Amino acid sequence: MTRNQVLEAIHQNHPSGERLVEVSAEELQRVYGGGDVQPETSPACVTIGIGIGIGISKLFC
Repeated sequence: MTRNQVLEAIHQNHPSGERLVEVSAEELQRVYGGGDVQPETSPACVTIGIGIGIGISKLFC
């Protein structure tokens, strides 16, 4: 086999498979959910977190 034939064979049987087609930003948003998750918290979460932090600090310090 010549060098060109070897390269052509590698391109035809590429280990990662066939090439993917170009995907637009709109298609990516539709597939991945568009980043529609909105983080939410409440004052109770903050208060409990601070309380646990103070408790652990008092316990080990």
